[in-house]
Amino acid sequence: TNVDLLIRSDDTGRPLPPATRTKLLGNMKAQMQELTVLIGDLLQLSRPDSPKPVRTLSVVAVHEIAERAVERAKLRGPGLVFETSTEPWFVHADAAGLERAVINLLDNAVKYSPPGGTIAVRLDQGVLTVRDHGPGIPQDELPYVFDRFWRSPSSRQLPGSGLGLSIVAQTVREAGGEVSLGPAQDGGPGALATVRLPGGPSPD
Repeated sequence: TNVDLLIRSDDTGRPLPPATRTKLLGNMKAQMQELTVLIGDLLQLSRPDSPKPVRTLSVVAVHEIAERAVERAKLRGPGLVFETSTEPWFVHADAAGLERAVINLLDNAVKYSPPGGTIAVRLDQGVLTVRDHGPGIPQDELPYVFDRFWRSPSSRQLPGSGLGLSIVAQTVREAGGEVSLGPAQDGGPGALATVRLPGGPSPD
């Protein structure tokens, strides 16, 4: 989308504001870096008998990751409303992998949200929740949502590889945490993703 926007700007002779162009190019670079790592993950996840890749673990600020992921999600869902509340939380994990996992959760919420819908992102005491107001997940499909390459029959016309949530699950487990996905708990429409990560409110 960013490439098409830049090309259309040049073709029509209507240059984008410098700040907007710089932001688009920065976003494209970040997406290319994500794609490079995602290809490696795809190859790794497609070989269930291969050894796990070596991860570089460090102290990671989950609240900063969540805030960056929300900013990325806003670019991909410009008509959506984001309600964000994050408290400081630090965890020992693979920083790049964890950031990609959170981005995957936000991407999933954006993809299934209706136009003008709301996505609520909360981080409180190491519990990260992402709640959308889309169609939700049928009860009989919940056991399969974190399986590799699995895609809901109702969403196979949408873009995606079926790897996003399996990458989330693997990354969270490697950080010693737990992840779940189910219906919204307030009785309204949509899905609720919950990630619990061990850690603390300070990096020490």
